[in-house]
Amino acid sequence: MKLTDYRGANLFDELVDAQGAIRPYYRGVADKLAGLGPEELGHKLRSLELLFSNEFPRSVRHCLRRADEVLHDISGTPTGRYSNPCEKITGALLARLSFAGPGEVMARGLHAYIDELQTQLNGAGQAVFETYVLLPGEVNRHFPRNGRTDALSDWHREQQQQQQQQ
Repeated sequence: MKLTDYRGANLFDELVDAQGAIRPYYRGVADKLAGLGPEELGHKLRSLELLFSNEFPRSVRHCLRRADEVLHDISGTPTGRYSNPCEKITGALLARLSFAGPGEVMARGLHAYIDELQTQLNGAGQAVFETYVLLPGEVNRHFPRNGRTDALSDWHREQQQQQQQQ
């Protein structure tokens, strides 16, 4: 397969070689894109923009970058380092989004990529909760046990009982 109408800058092009042939790594992606109609291709391009844009304020990458900045502001830890699990998770996710590209997403499948990303974002949210909201010291003080999971379950039960009584 060749891209006859494609004219890149006079720089190295990751997608095509000097003769315009698709490089082997991107053949699967190119074949998939070639089979899409204009409407479906436009939808996928907008989806990728919502994932990867650094400027669009509602893109996943932009929001994750801001969340990472805020977490580092709270802890006082310099960006690029981490002092707690939520900074570690958001930093790793941000790096993944920063260094991934549309080729990786299209190769894995848009829905599969987003599902995995959502699971990891949920993990980041849980880490924020456990670091800044849960206050593990309070849980352990009220429910001293050897296993943290048991203490956490007891804390959740107590919170539910308090809500039911109100």
